[in-house]
Amino acid sequence: IIDPLCTFCKKLWGNINEAKFTDRYNLTYIAYPIPEGNGYKFKNSYVIASYMEALKKFPLANSDVQADWRLLDKIFTDKKDGIDMQEVINISYSNDQTVEYINKSLKEFGYTDEQIALIKSLAESSTVKETIKSNRDLVENKIQTIKIPTIIFNGVRHDRVVDVEGLK
Repeated sequence: IIDPLCTFCKKLWGNINEAKFTDRYNLTYIAYPIPEGNGYKFKNSYVIASYMEALKKFPLANSDVQADWRLLDKIFTDKKDGIDMQEVINISYSNDQTVEYINKSLKEFGYTDEQIALIKSLAESSTVKETIKSNRDLVENKIQTIKIPTIIFNGVRHDRVVDVEGLK
């Protein structure tokens, strides 16, 4: 369970990669923009989660890694002027700038302008809004996670960043 703009989620992502966790486990995620007050802890999390959900429904042909995973990895690992992209989005990007960054990334991945327009439409649709609402219900009421990130493996739920050794 991750919020794409949560720094602890980014740390867990790095640990997952370093531990080669996905070589042993079929990893999936639940996009969960962390709610805070009438909005979200990170102002652009919802728009990113919306695109991630839309991308699940609009896979890129001839790609060995799904585009939603590629977008998440890019946000966690990209830099702009030497600053982590996640931090740039959190601190200085508006919603429109975040969408522009996502669209530029999708273009780099190989989507056409027409496909990007369809993905944007899907990201803003009631279908994706319902998916994110359902994710929130799952996280808060069924899994009852305590902290983000949460990772579940070997029958154990970890409500924190698990270190590399713990993931091995």
